[in-house]
Amino acid sequence: MIKAIVFDVGGVVLNEFGQEARDIWTKKFNADPKLFTDYTKKNLTFSYKGQLDYREFFVGFSKLSRLAAKPNEMVKEWLKARVK
Repeated sequence: MIKAIVFDVGGVVLNEFGQEARDIWTKKFNADPKLFTDYTKKNLTFSYKGQLDYREFFVGFSKLSRLAAKPNEMVKEWLKARVK
């Protein structure tokens, strides 16, 4: 009996462009690149572990950086920048 199926997405199923995606995203929202990179490195691991969803991730960054964009728009643009 199969009990689990595991996928290794990054660079296996999908090509992901981390730094390039951060550059694209920060330009799109006029966000501080260093602040976003630091925030990402500190918090994205929680998202990968299922402890923080993408929307919560961007709500947190929005509050930290005082961005006016809506979290759903930020998530949409992040996913668009991450996968080509």
